Amino acid sequence: TTDVLIIGAGPTSLMLALELFLQNISFRTTDPPPSRSPYSCTFVIHARSLELLSRHERIIPNLVKRGTFNLSVKLFSNKKPVFTINLQDTTFKDTMFPGPLFVSQAITEEVMDGALAVYGHAVEWGVTAVKVEQDDECADVVLQHADGIEENYVVGCDGAHSIVRKLAGLSFEGAAYPQDFILADVQLEWEHKANLHIFIGHYRLLAALPL
Repeated sequence: TTDVLIIGAGPTSLMLALELFLQNISFRTTDPPPSRSPYSCTFVIHARSLELLSRHERIIPNLVKRGTFNLSVKLFSNKKPVFTINLQDTTFKDTMFPGPLFVSQAITEEVMDGALAVYGHAVEWGVTAVKVEQDDECADVVLQHADGIEENYVVGCDGAHSIVRKLAGLSFEGAAYPQDFILADVQLEWEHKANLHIFIGHYRLLAALPL
């Protein structure tokens, strides 16, 4: 028995696992897929998250080395420049990080996995929660590959189709966007690697984020 079972193994889950380790709280992390995806659903780490991660050895140097700090935002309309926002001109000077760090989610997870490995922890892949029940004392969880286990807390970090939310009878408020979006990790020769570029046309929008 551990204190906390974390279901899902994305950046939110890994951040929670690292925090629990610092607080000397026992935990397990599980996720149904057999392994990680090499593609990005998220691509930015903000200053406060970087500050929290800096308490763990080697995470920040590894992320900074493989990511890009976004120092400005440039907006174009019908191929013409409209304005530029310099993010280094902000009034927030009480952080060691100059701006949001753009980095592939796959890299972020790889680096955070490495930090957890140093602490003697790893994600348990191919494990699905099929039943979650709770009372005033604890939560009882049935995992697909094992008999039932008893945990003090269960945390659902398993995304929009969360099995934890469904088993708890909670609804997912909101609705899907009517538009379709394409998100792609691509290799591109780009003149201004430290800037977010947003291009607006008559019928389309393109955002290019350096990773």
